[in-house]
Amino acid sequence: ATNALNLSAIEAQAAHLNATGVRWVFSCGTTGESVDLTPDERKQVAERWAAVAPRYGLGHIVHVGADSVVTAQELANHAQSIGAAAIAAMPPTYFKPVNIATLTETMRVIAAAASKTPFYYYHIPSMTGVRLPMAAFLDAAAPRIPTLRGVKYTDADLLDLQACLLRHPSIHMMYGVDYQTLPALTLGLRAFVGSTYNYNGDLHNRILDAFGRAGAEAAAARAQ
Repeated sequence: ATNALNLSAIEAQAAHLNATGVRWVFSCGTTGESVDLTPDERKQVAERWAAVAPRYGLGHIVHVGADSVVTAQELANHAQSIGAAAIAAMPPTYFKPVNIATLTETMRVIAAAASKTPFYYYHIPSMTGVRLPMAAFLDAAAPRIPTLRGVKYTDADLLDLQACLLRHPSIHMMYGVDYQTLPALTLGLRAFVGSTYNYNGDLHNRILDAFGRAGAEAAAARAQ
């Protein structure tokens, strides 16, 4: 069928990521078109990555967010059962969480379905329409979600990002706006999850290396 999953392509992608210095996979996210897949299809993709990733030295984070919180819980439990290193969830996008309290409770019940697995909130307001300050979310969520490990922060609001870093230094922030890698580096971020790393991870690794060795000017030169 023309709309069938091509699971055989995953191993070739894993090999390419390994060859270009990418060390982690974030499966069934935005680039992976998770919202257009059925829950069973998402499980199939996650299972294939779980089988392939270790052979190529890749860690594996599974995105489990869905408009149905029950579906998200089901996917979270499945991800834990296949040995995912972590899970992540974006919020529901039709009946959206409208305040920090609702967002926190929504993420709490999803994370609880995989209570032995580190949890990341997937903040991508350009796609979800949920534009709440992440520093305030972390203030509320850190005491209430025992497995909260971090945030996949895909937004250009660097002031909110900086507030997260200053107020919650133990929270692991992963940045997802590829074209703002350099500003994120100057704020102290060292983890990046984005679309373009699927095909130019080697370039971004050269930028990271240049920044680490010689600072922002050298990294900017690499980025040109």
